[in-house]
Amino acid sequence: MEEIYPPESYGASGHLFWKTYFEKLSKGVETLPIVNVDGEINEAEYLLAIKKMLNVEIPYTDIKYLSKTCSPVHLTCDGEDTKNFPMELPEHINSTSKLPSSFIVGDTNNLMVNKCLLEVESQLHPLQLCLGNKRNYHKKLDFTIPATPPDLSPGSEFIISVLIYRPVAFRFFNAKNASEKLRFNHEILVLGQNTLTELRDAIVCSADFGLCKEVESTSSDLRPLANAKSIYPSGFIFIDDVFYNDFRDPNAIDYSFPIMEWATKEKKIKNLQAKSMEEVSISNLTPRLGYPYVYMHQGDCEHLFVFADARLLDSSDCLHSECYPHVLKLNRSANKMCFMCSVSFAKWICVGSNRLPQHKVFLCTDCCNAYNYVDGKKLGNFKLYPYYEKHVIV
Repeated sequence: MEEIYPPESYGASGHLFWKTYFEKLSKGVETLPIVNVDGEINEAEYLLAIKKMLNVEIPYTDIKYLSKTCSPVHLTCDGEDTKNFPMELPEHINSTSKLPSSFIVGDTNNLMVNKCLLEVESQLHPLQLCLGNKRNYHKKLDFTIPATPPDLSPGSEFIISVLIYRPVAFRFFNAKNASEKLRFNHEILVLGQNTLTELRDAIVCSADFGLCKEVESTSSDLRPLANAKSIYPSGFIFIDDVFYNDFRDPNAIDYSFPIMEWATKEKKIKNLQAKSMEEVSISNLTPRLGYPYVYMHQGDCEHLFVFADARLLDSSDCLHSECYPHVLKLNRSANKMCFMCSVSFAKWICVGSNRLPQHKVFLCTDCCNAYNYVDGKKLGNFKLYPYYEKHVIV
């Protein structure tokens, strides 16, 4: 597939052998003292540990000089007040930044030297940047920490950030590809030890919550249409020419078979494979950072997703493996309002009506009943479908 969609077009990295790389990387991190912003750490011990991990011939005095020279206190403008920085983002400011709204300020000299020196080593491998100190800048996870003792330790595992995008309605128009704008939906944090099935279960899509099937009226029983994922459990994740199918449910079917058959015969695409995702862990994959892959479910609901970042677990992360995968961030989505009253939320989709100005109209229950039915009988010709909000999250 990379011949059809060149990685350089997306600014993607090379193939990353995560398991091998992070196992080697974690050995060096184990010797580095953990910075505790609430306590104190011996500066000489800390700097010497960095020197040993980097394995470079540099005098201790030079490392100490670099620590002071690269301190954030020097990143100021003339006349800037460096003593009264705001520590929290004001509530009235609407920001979509990934940075947390508040953070703890520690010993900036020691914190910055970790990042500066490791970025020098990052010239040998782009993923070395993952060791840059993030404990004060990484967004805190918004979930309840279990009362049980943690089963992970800093540096013992690595975290991958996965960006999931909204499904796109793809069409052909005048021989040119035309589709909706690709939009970010949510971000998931997974551990290297998590499996692809665990990643799939963390992906949120409204198509899994209810079937958009034609009904006769708004009084129709929608309970048989609820929980579409249990009715149609099939799905696959496509990474590096491999279809990882989900066969945990006995009723699941192989979505990849007709696609592979079409791709081989019609498009002459070779080297496609199909595997089961149950026993495949994230750490055994060798994907590219920034390259789009595909998750497909519910027959034709396709989501692009990207492995956006990978880094070692640190002391500021949740150290309970049971908390992963975890939905870290959701894109804001406005509620769909009724086409007629613009007051109530839309609950129904009216399609192909000869009495409405648009082919597809979103209506609330009251407006739908008042305009389309008299004594329970339809007025005109139309099809009615239940509407499920796309941003539903549990």
